[in-house]
Amino acid sequence: MRIKINRKTLSNQALFPIFDVIFRFIEIGRHSFDVGSIEEIATSDWGHHLGKTAVELIKRGALSTSYTVTDQNPLVVVDEAAPAGGETDFESRVTRVAPLEAIYFLTLPFSLIVENEVYDGGFLLWMAKAVNNQSFLSAYRNQRFQFRHAGGKTGLSVSSQVFSDGVWPRSDGAYSRALRLWNGVMLDSDAEFPGHTPNDGIVTACGKTTAWVHELQARSIENYIPKETMLNFLTDGADKTRVHNYFDLSEVQRRHYNLKKGFKTEASKADFQADVGIPATLRALYEDVPEISWSCLSSGFGSGLSRIFVEEQFRPNTGLVAFPSTSAKEEVEEILKKVLRSV
Repeated sequence: MRIKINRKTLSNQALFPIFDVIFRFIEIGRHSFDVGSIEEIATSDWGHHLGKTAVELIKRGALSTSYTVTDQNPLVVVDEAAPAGGETDFESRVTRVAPLEAIYFLTLPFSLIVENEVYDGGFLLWMAKAVNNQSFLSAYRNQRFQFRHAGGKTGLSVSSQVFSDGVWPRSDGAYSRALRLWNGVMLDSDAEFPGHTPNDGIVTACGKTTAWVHELQARSIENYIPKETMLNFLTDGADKTRVHNYFDLSEVQRRHYNLKKGFKTEASKADFQADVGIPATLRALYEDVPEISWSCLSSGFGSGLSRIFVEEQFRPNTGLVAFPSTSAKEEVEEILKKVLRSV
């Protein structure tokens, strides 16, 4: 995150030890000073206290990060006059916090809240390696962000709320801290067909307490697995045939297909299409699937495909991955950017 120390606060010599600690965060690459505040630091009493070498380090760090940050990046303003627990201007992406509390705030890495940190976190690291996004991988190694386990979709909004309100939140806000910009949420869409939005309520609830929410365009993380990767992972001939049938589907069909459970029915394609209890949009989605493909794909692939994102032997060759679709690659790259713009 970018840091700015309020001009009046910057002149308080009693706070120099706190500023020195903040400077350590800059040294290890966890944060950077806002470019616009560098001159104020350089000409302040604290700047003279630091010395020319340290001020030059601050300048270089701020300028190097300025190439990747935007006006949307969070700004932490250290201000003696900030209320206890800090305050957030969400629209401007600014958090104002008192000097001593700033140490706590800046110690916390940004948290990406997911349903399952092992598989969902592995998914994003796998994808970052696939598209050769070294900045994302480096930010994770340097603990600028972390994955936070919500234990399923129902825990996402609660996990996000705890950041700001704590456990057992009080009406007087005694436990509250202005940490809305310290967490984001990613979740599967679970959409069975175009226009199906079963997680709208969860997205809305999370949006009240988090910096941003990203609902995957595809049904689940498994729907982003490339064909070659899936073929290399599955050793059984029948499974490989199923992979070929899956990738013979249209892009929209693949986006909504349940890779774990298939069509979730033992019915023939004809019976499926004739069942008025099944939404018409869902029946229309798979209307042109050949009978032989229907039989092959009806049972799905089981729950094992997610191991691809976790086990080291299945990690991708950097920059050499053929994504299932252009839109899938573009979406993955946008998620990685969202995280980097938040840290």
